[in-house]
Amino acid sequence: MSQTITEKILAAHAGLKNVHPGQLIETRVDLILANDVTAPNAGFASDTNCAVLLYADGRRAVLPLQSKDAMADAILDAVLPLLAANAVV
Repeated sequence: MSQTITEKILAAHAGLKNVHPGQLIETRVDLILANDVTAPNAGFASDTNCAVLLYADGRRAVLPLQSKDAMADAILDAVLPLLAANAVV
């Protein structure tokens, strides 16, 4: 079975040939996005979302409740400088 792009990226960064759902791996990441899909007015069944960005250097950025389009823009604003610095694949 072919792997998703996410699985391919995780496998490459973990030094593995393949990964599978549920597998625990260890790797370094540049950015983690955490969102509470149980928060009021956030998550899959809502038009809005909120999240926290956790950077490898210890920075933390709270993305308040906002439209999903605005959330996507905020995430890109965080990711693009990392890509420009070759910090992520």
